[in-house]
Order: sequence, then C-alpha cells, then structure tokens
Amino acid sequence: MDRIVGLDRIRAARDRLGGRVHRTPMLSSTTAAELARSARQQAGIKLRQPLRRLVVATGDPGRRALVSRQVEDLAGELRVKEVAITESPSEVAELRATPKLDLVGPRYGPNLPELRRLLSEGSFEVSNGTLRAGAFVLGRGEFTLEYSPRDGWAVEHGDDYVVAVDTRLDDELRLEGRVFDLIHTVQRLRRDAGLEITDRIVLTITEAERDLLVYEGWIKGETLATSIEVGDSLAVRKDE
Repeated sequence: MDRIVGLDRIRAARDRLGGRVHRTPMLSSTTAAELARSARQQAGIKLRQPLRRLVVATGDPGRRALVSRQVEDLAGELRVKEVAITESPSEVAELRATPKLDLVGPRYGPNLPELRRLLSEGSFEVSNGTLRAGAFVLGRGEFTLEYSPRDGWAVEHGDDYVVAVDTRLDDELRLEGRVFDLIHTVQRLRRDAGLEITDRIVLTITEAERDLLVYEGWIKGETLATSIEVGDSLAVRKDE
C-alpha cells in the first residue's frame, strides 16, 4: 500500500490554518519521524532541505494503517515530496544477518560455514524474533540484523519500522532548500529588528538570490513581505 503526498498540499493546508499544520498524535516509542530524522542526520542533510521520497516499511498491517493516517504530517514535518508505505524495505535496503558465534557455535559447530553461507546469500527469513536459514533456526538474541542501504538512500530501523529517505538532490530540490534557508534567515532578521509577528516588511535580497524569485509568492507569504527588492545585502525593514 503506497500513499503519496506532495509539499504543495502541505503548504495549502498550512495556509488554510494560518501558517500552522495540525498534527495528529505521532507514532509511539521509536517513531517513523524519529527514524527519518536520524537517517537525514546520518546522511548529513539538514531538515530544511526538501527531499524527494520517504519510505516507511513495516510487516505489521495495523502499523501500516496507522502510518497511512499520518502521511501528510510526516511529509510536512520531514519536508519530503512523497511518502511511500510498504510491507518490505527491499527497495531501499538489503537485510543482513550475523550469528552470535558464542551462542550458536556450540550448537552448530562444524555446520557454521554453511549457516554463514546462507546468511551471506540472504537465504533466510525472520519472523517473530526467530531466524530460519535452511535447516538452521536461531532464536531471539542469537543473531543481529542490519539494514544496508541501497545507493541513494539513508536508512534507519527500529523494532517495528524500517525508514529510508532518498538522499539524491536535483536542481528543484536544491532551489527549494535555498528558499527554506532564506526564509529561516529572514525570520531571524525580523526578530533581531524587533518587529512584531504581524508587521509587514520590505525584503531586500542579493543578486545571488535573484533566482529564488521563482518562489516569490511563497517567500512573501512566509516572511510577510509586501515587496522584494534586489540590493547589495540581505535586509528587512518595516513597511510603513
């Protein structure tokens, strides 16, 4: 089951709510959002940078249904263009299993090379904490699992979810990331200037930021700018 939500819908919902997006209660324990933020951090990508895709994988149908009710919150909070909910993480990661030799060695002894071969080939299944590889059965605590990300993805996993973010950036995503950076800086300049939250401003940007004007309406809406000028330095002044 996949469901896709775009940032344009998130912005529209935020505009209807006066700049706020209502959030339903997020997942408990280690949440999909927390895992996604960790994956971003692992890849060195700041939260203000939009990404193309977020994948949330879980074998539990109930948890998939829960996430499906929160995709708009996830897309807005994590600044991703698409959210995909799936049963298997095979698109974004390869599952690897390693036996704990001090625990399984005494039991399987000379057969350990065969167990290692099966695990290295991915010829195993894990269900309810038990790993089965051919004739080998490893109980909970007798093995470790690791999800190795495929190219272009950063992956984190918890007990219930495998979450991945697409780390590949195109020109559109980079431009939107710069817009978010600009908005963040302008909001700081507004505070430093002692402006009230409702004060309208005239915003001056530099020549290097002129290409951001393709999102002029978005920038004005977020910063309460009545007009945007191009000058020598980034600056704000109250619109009298």
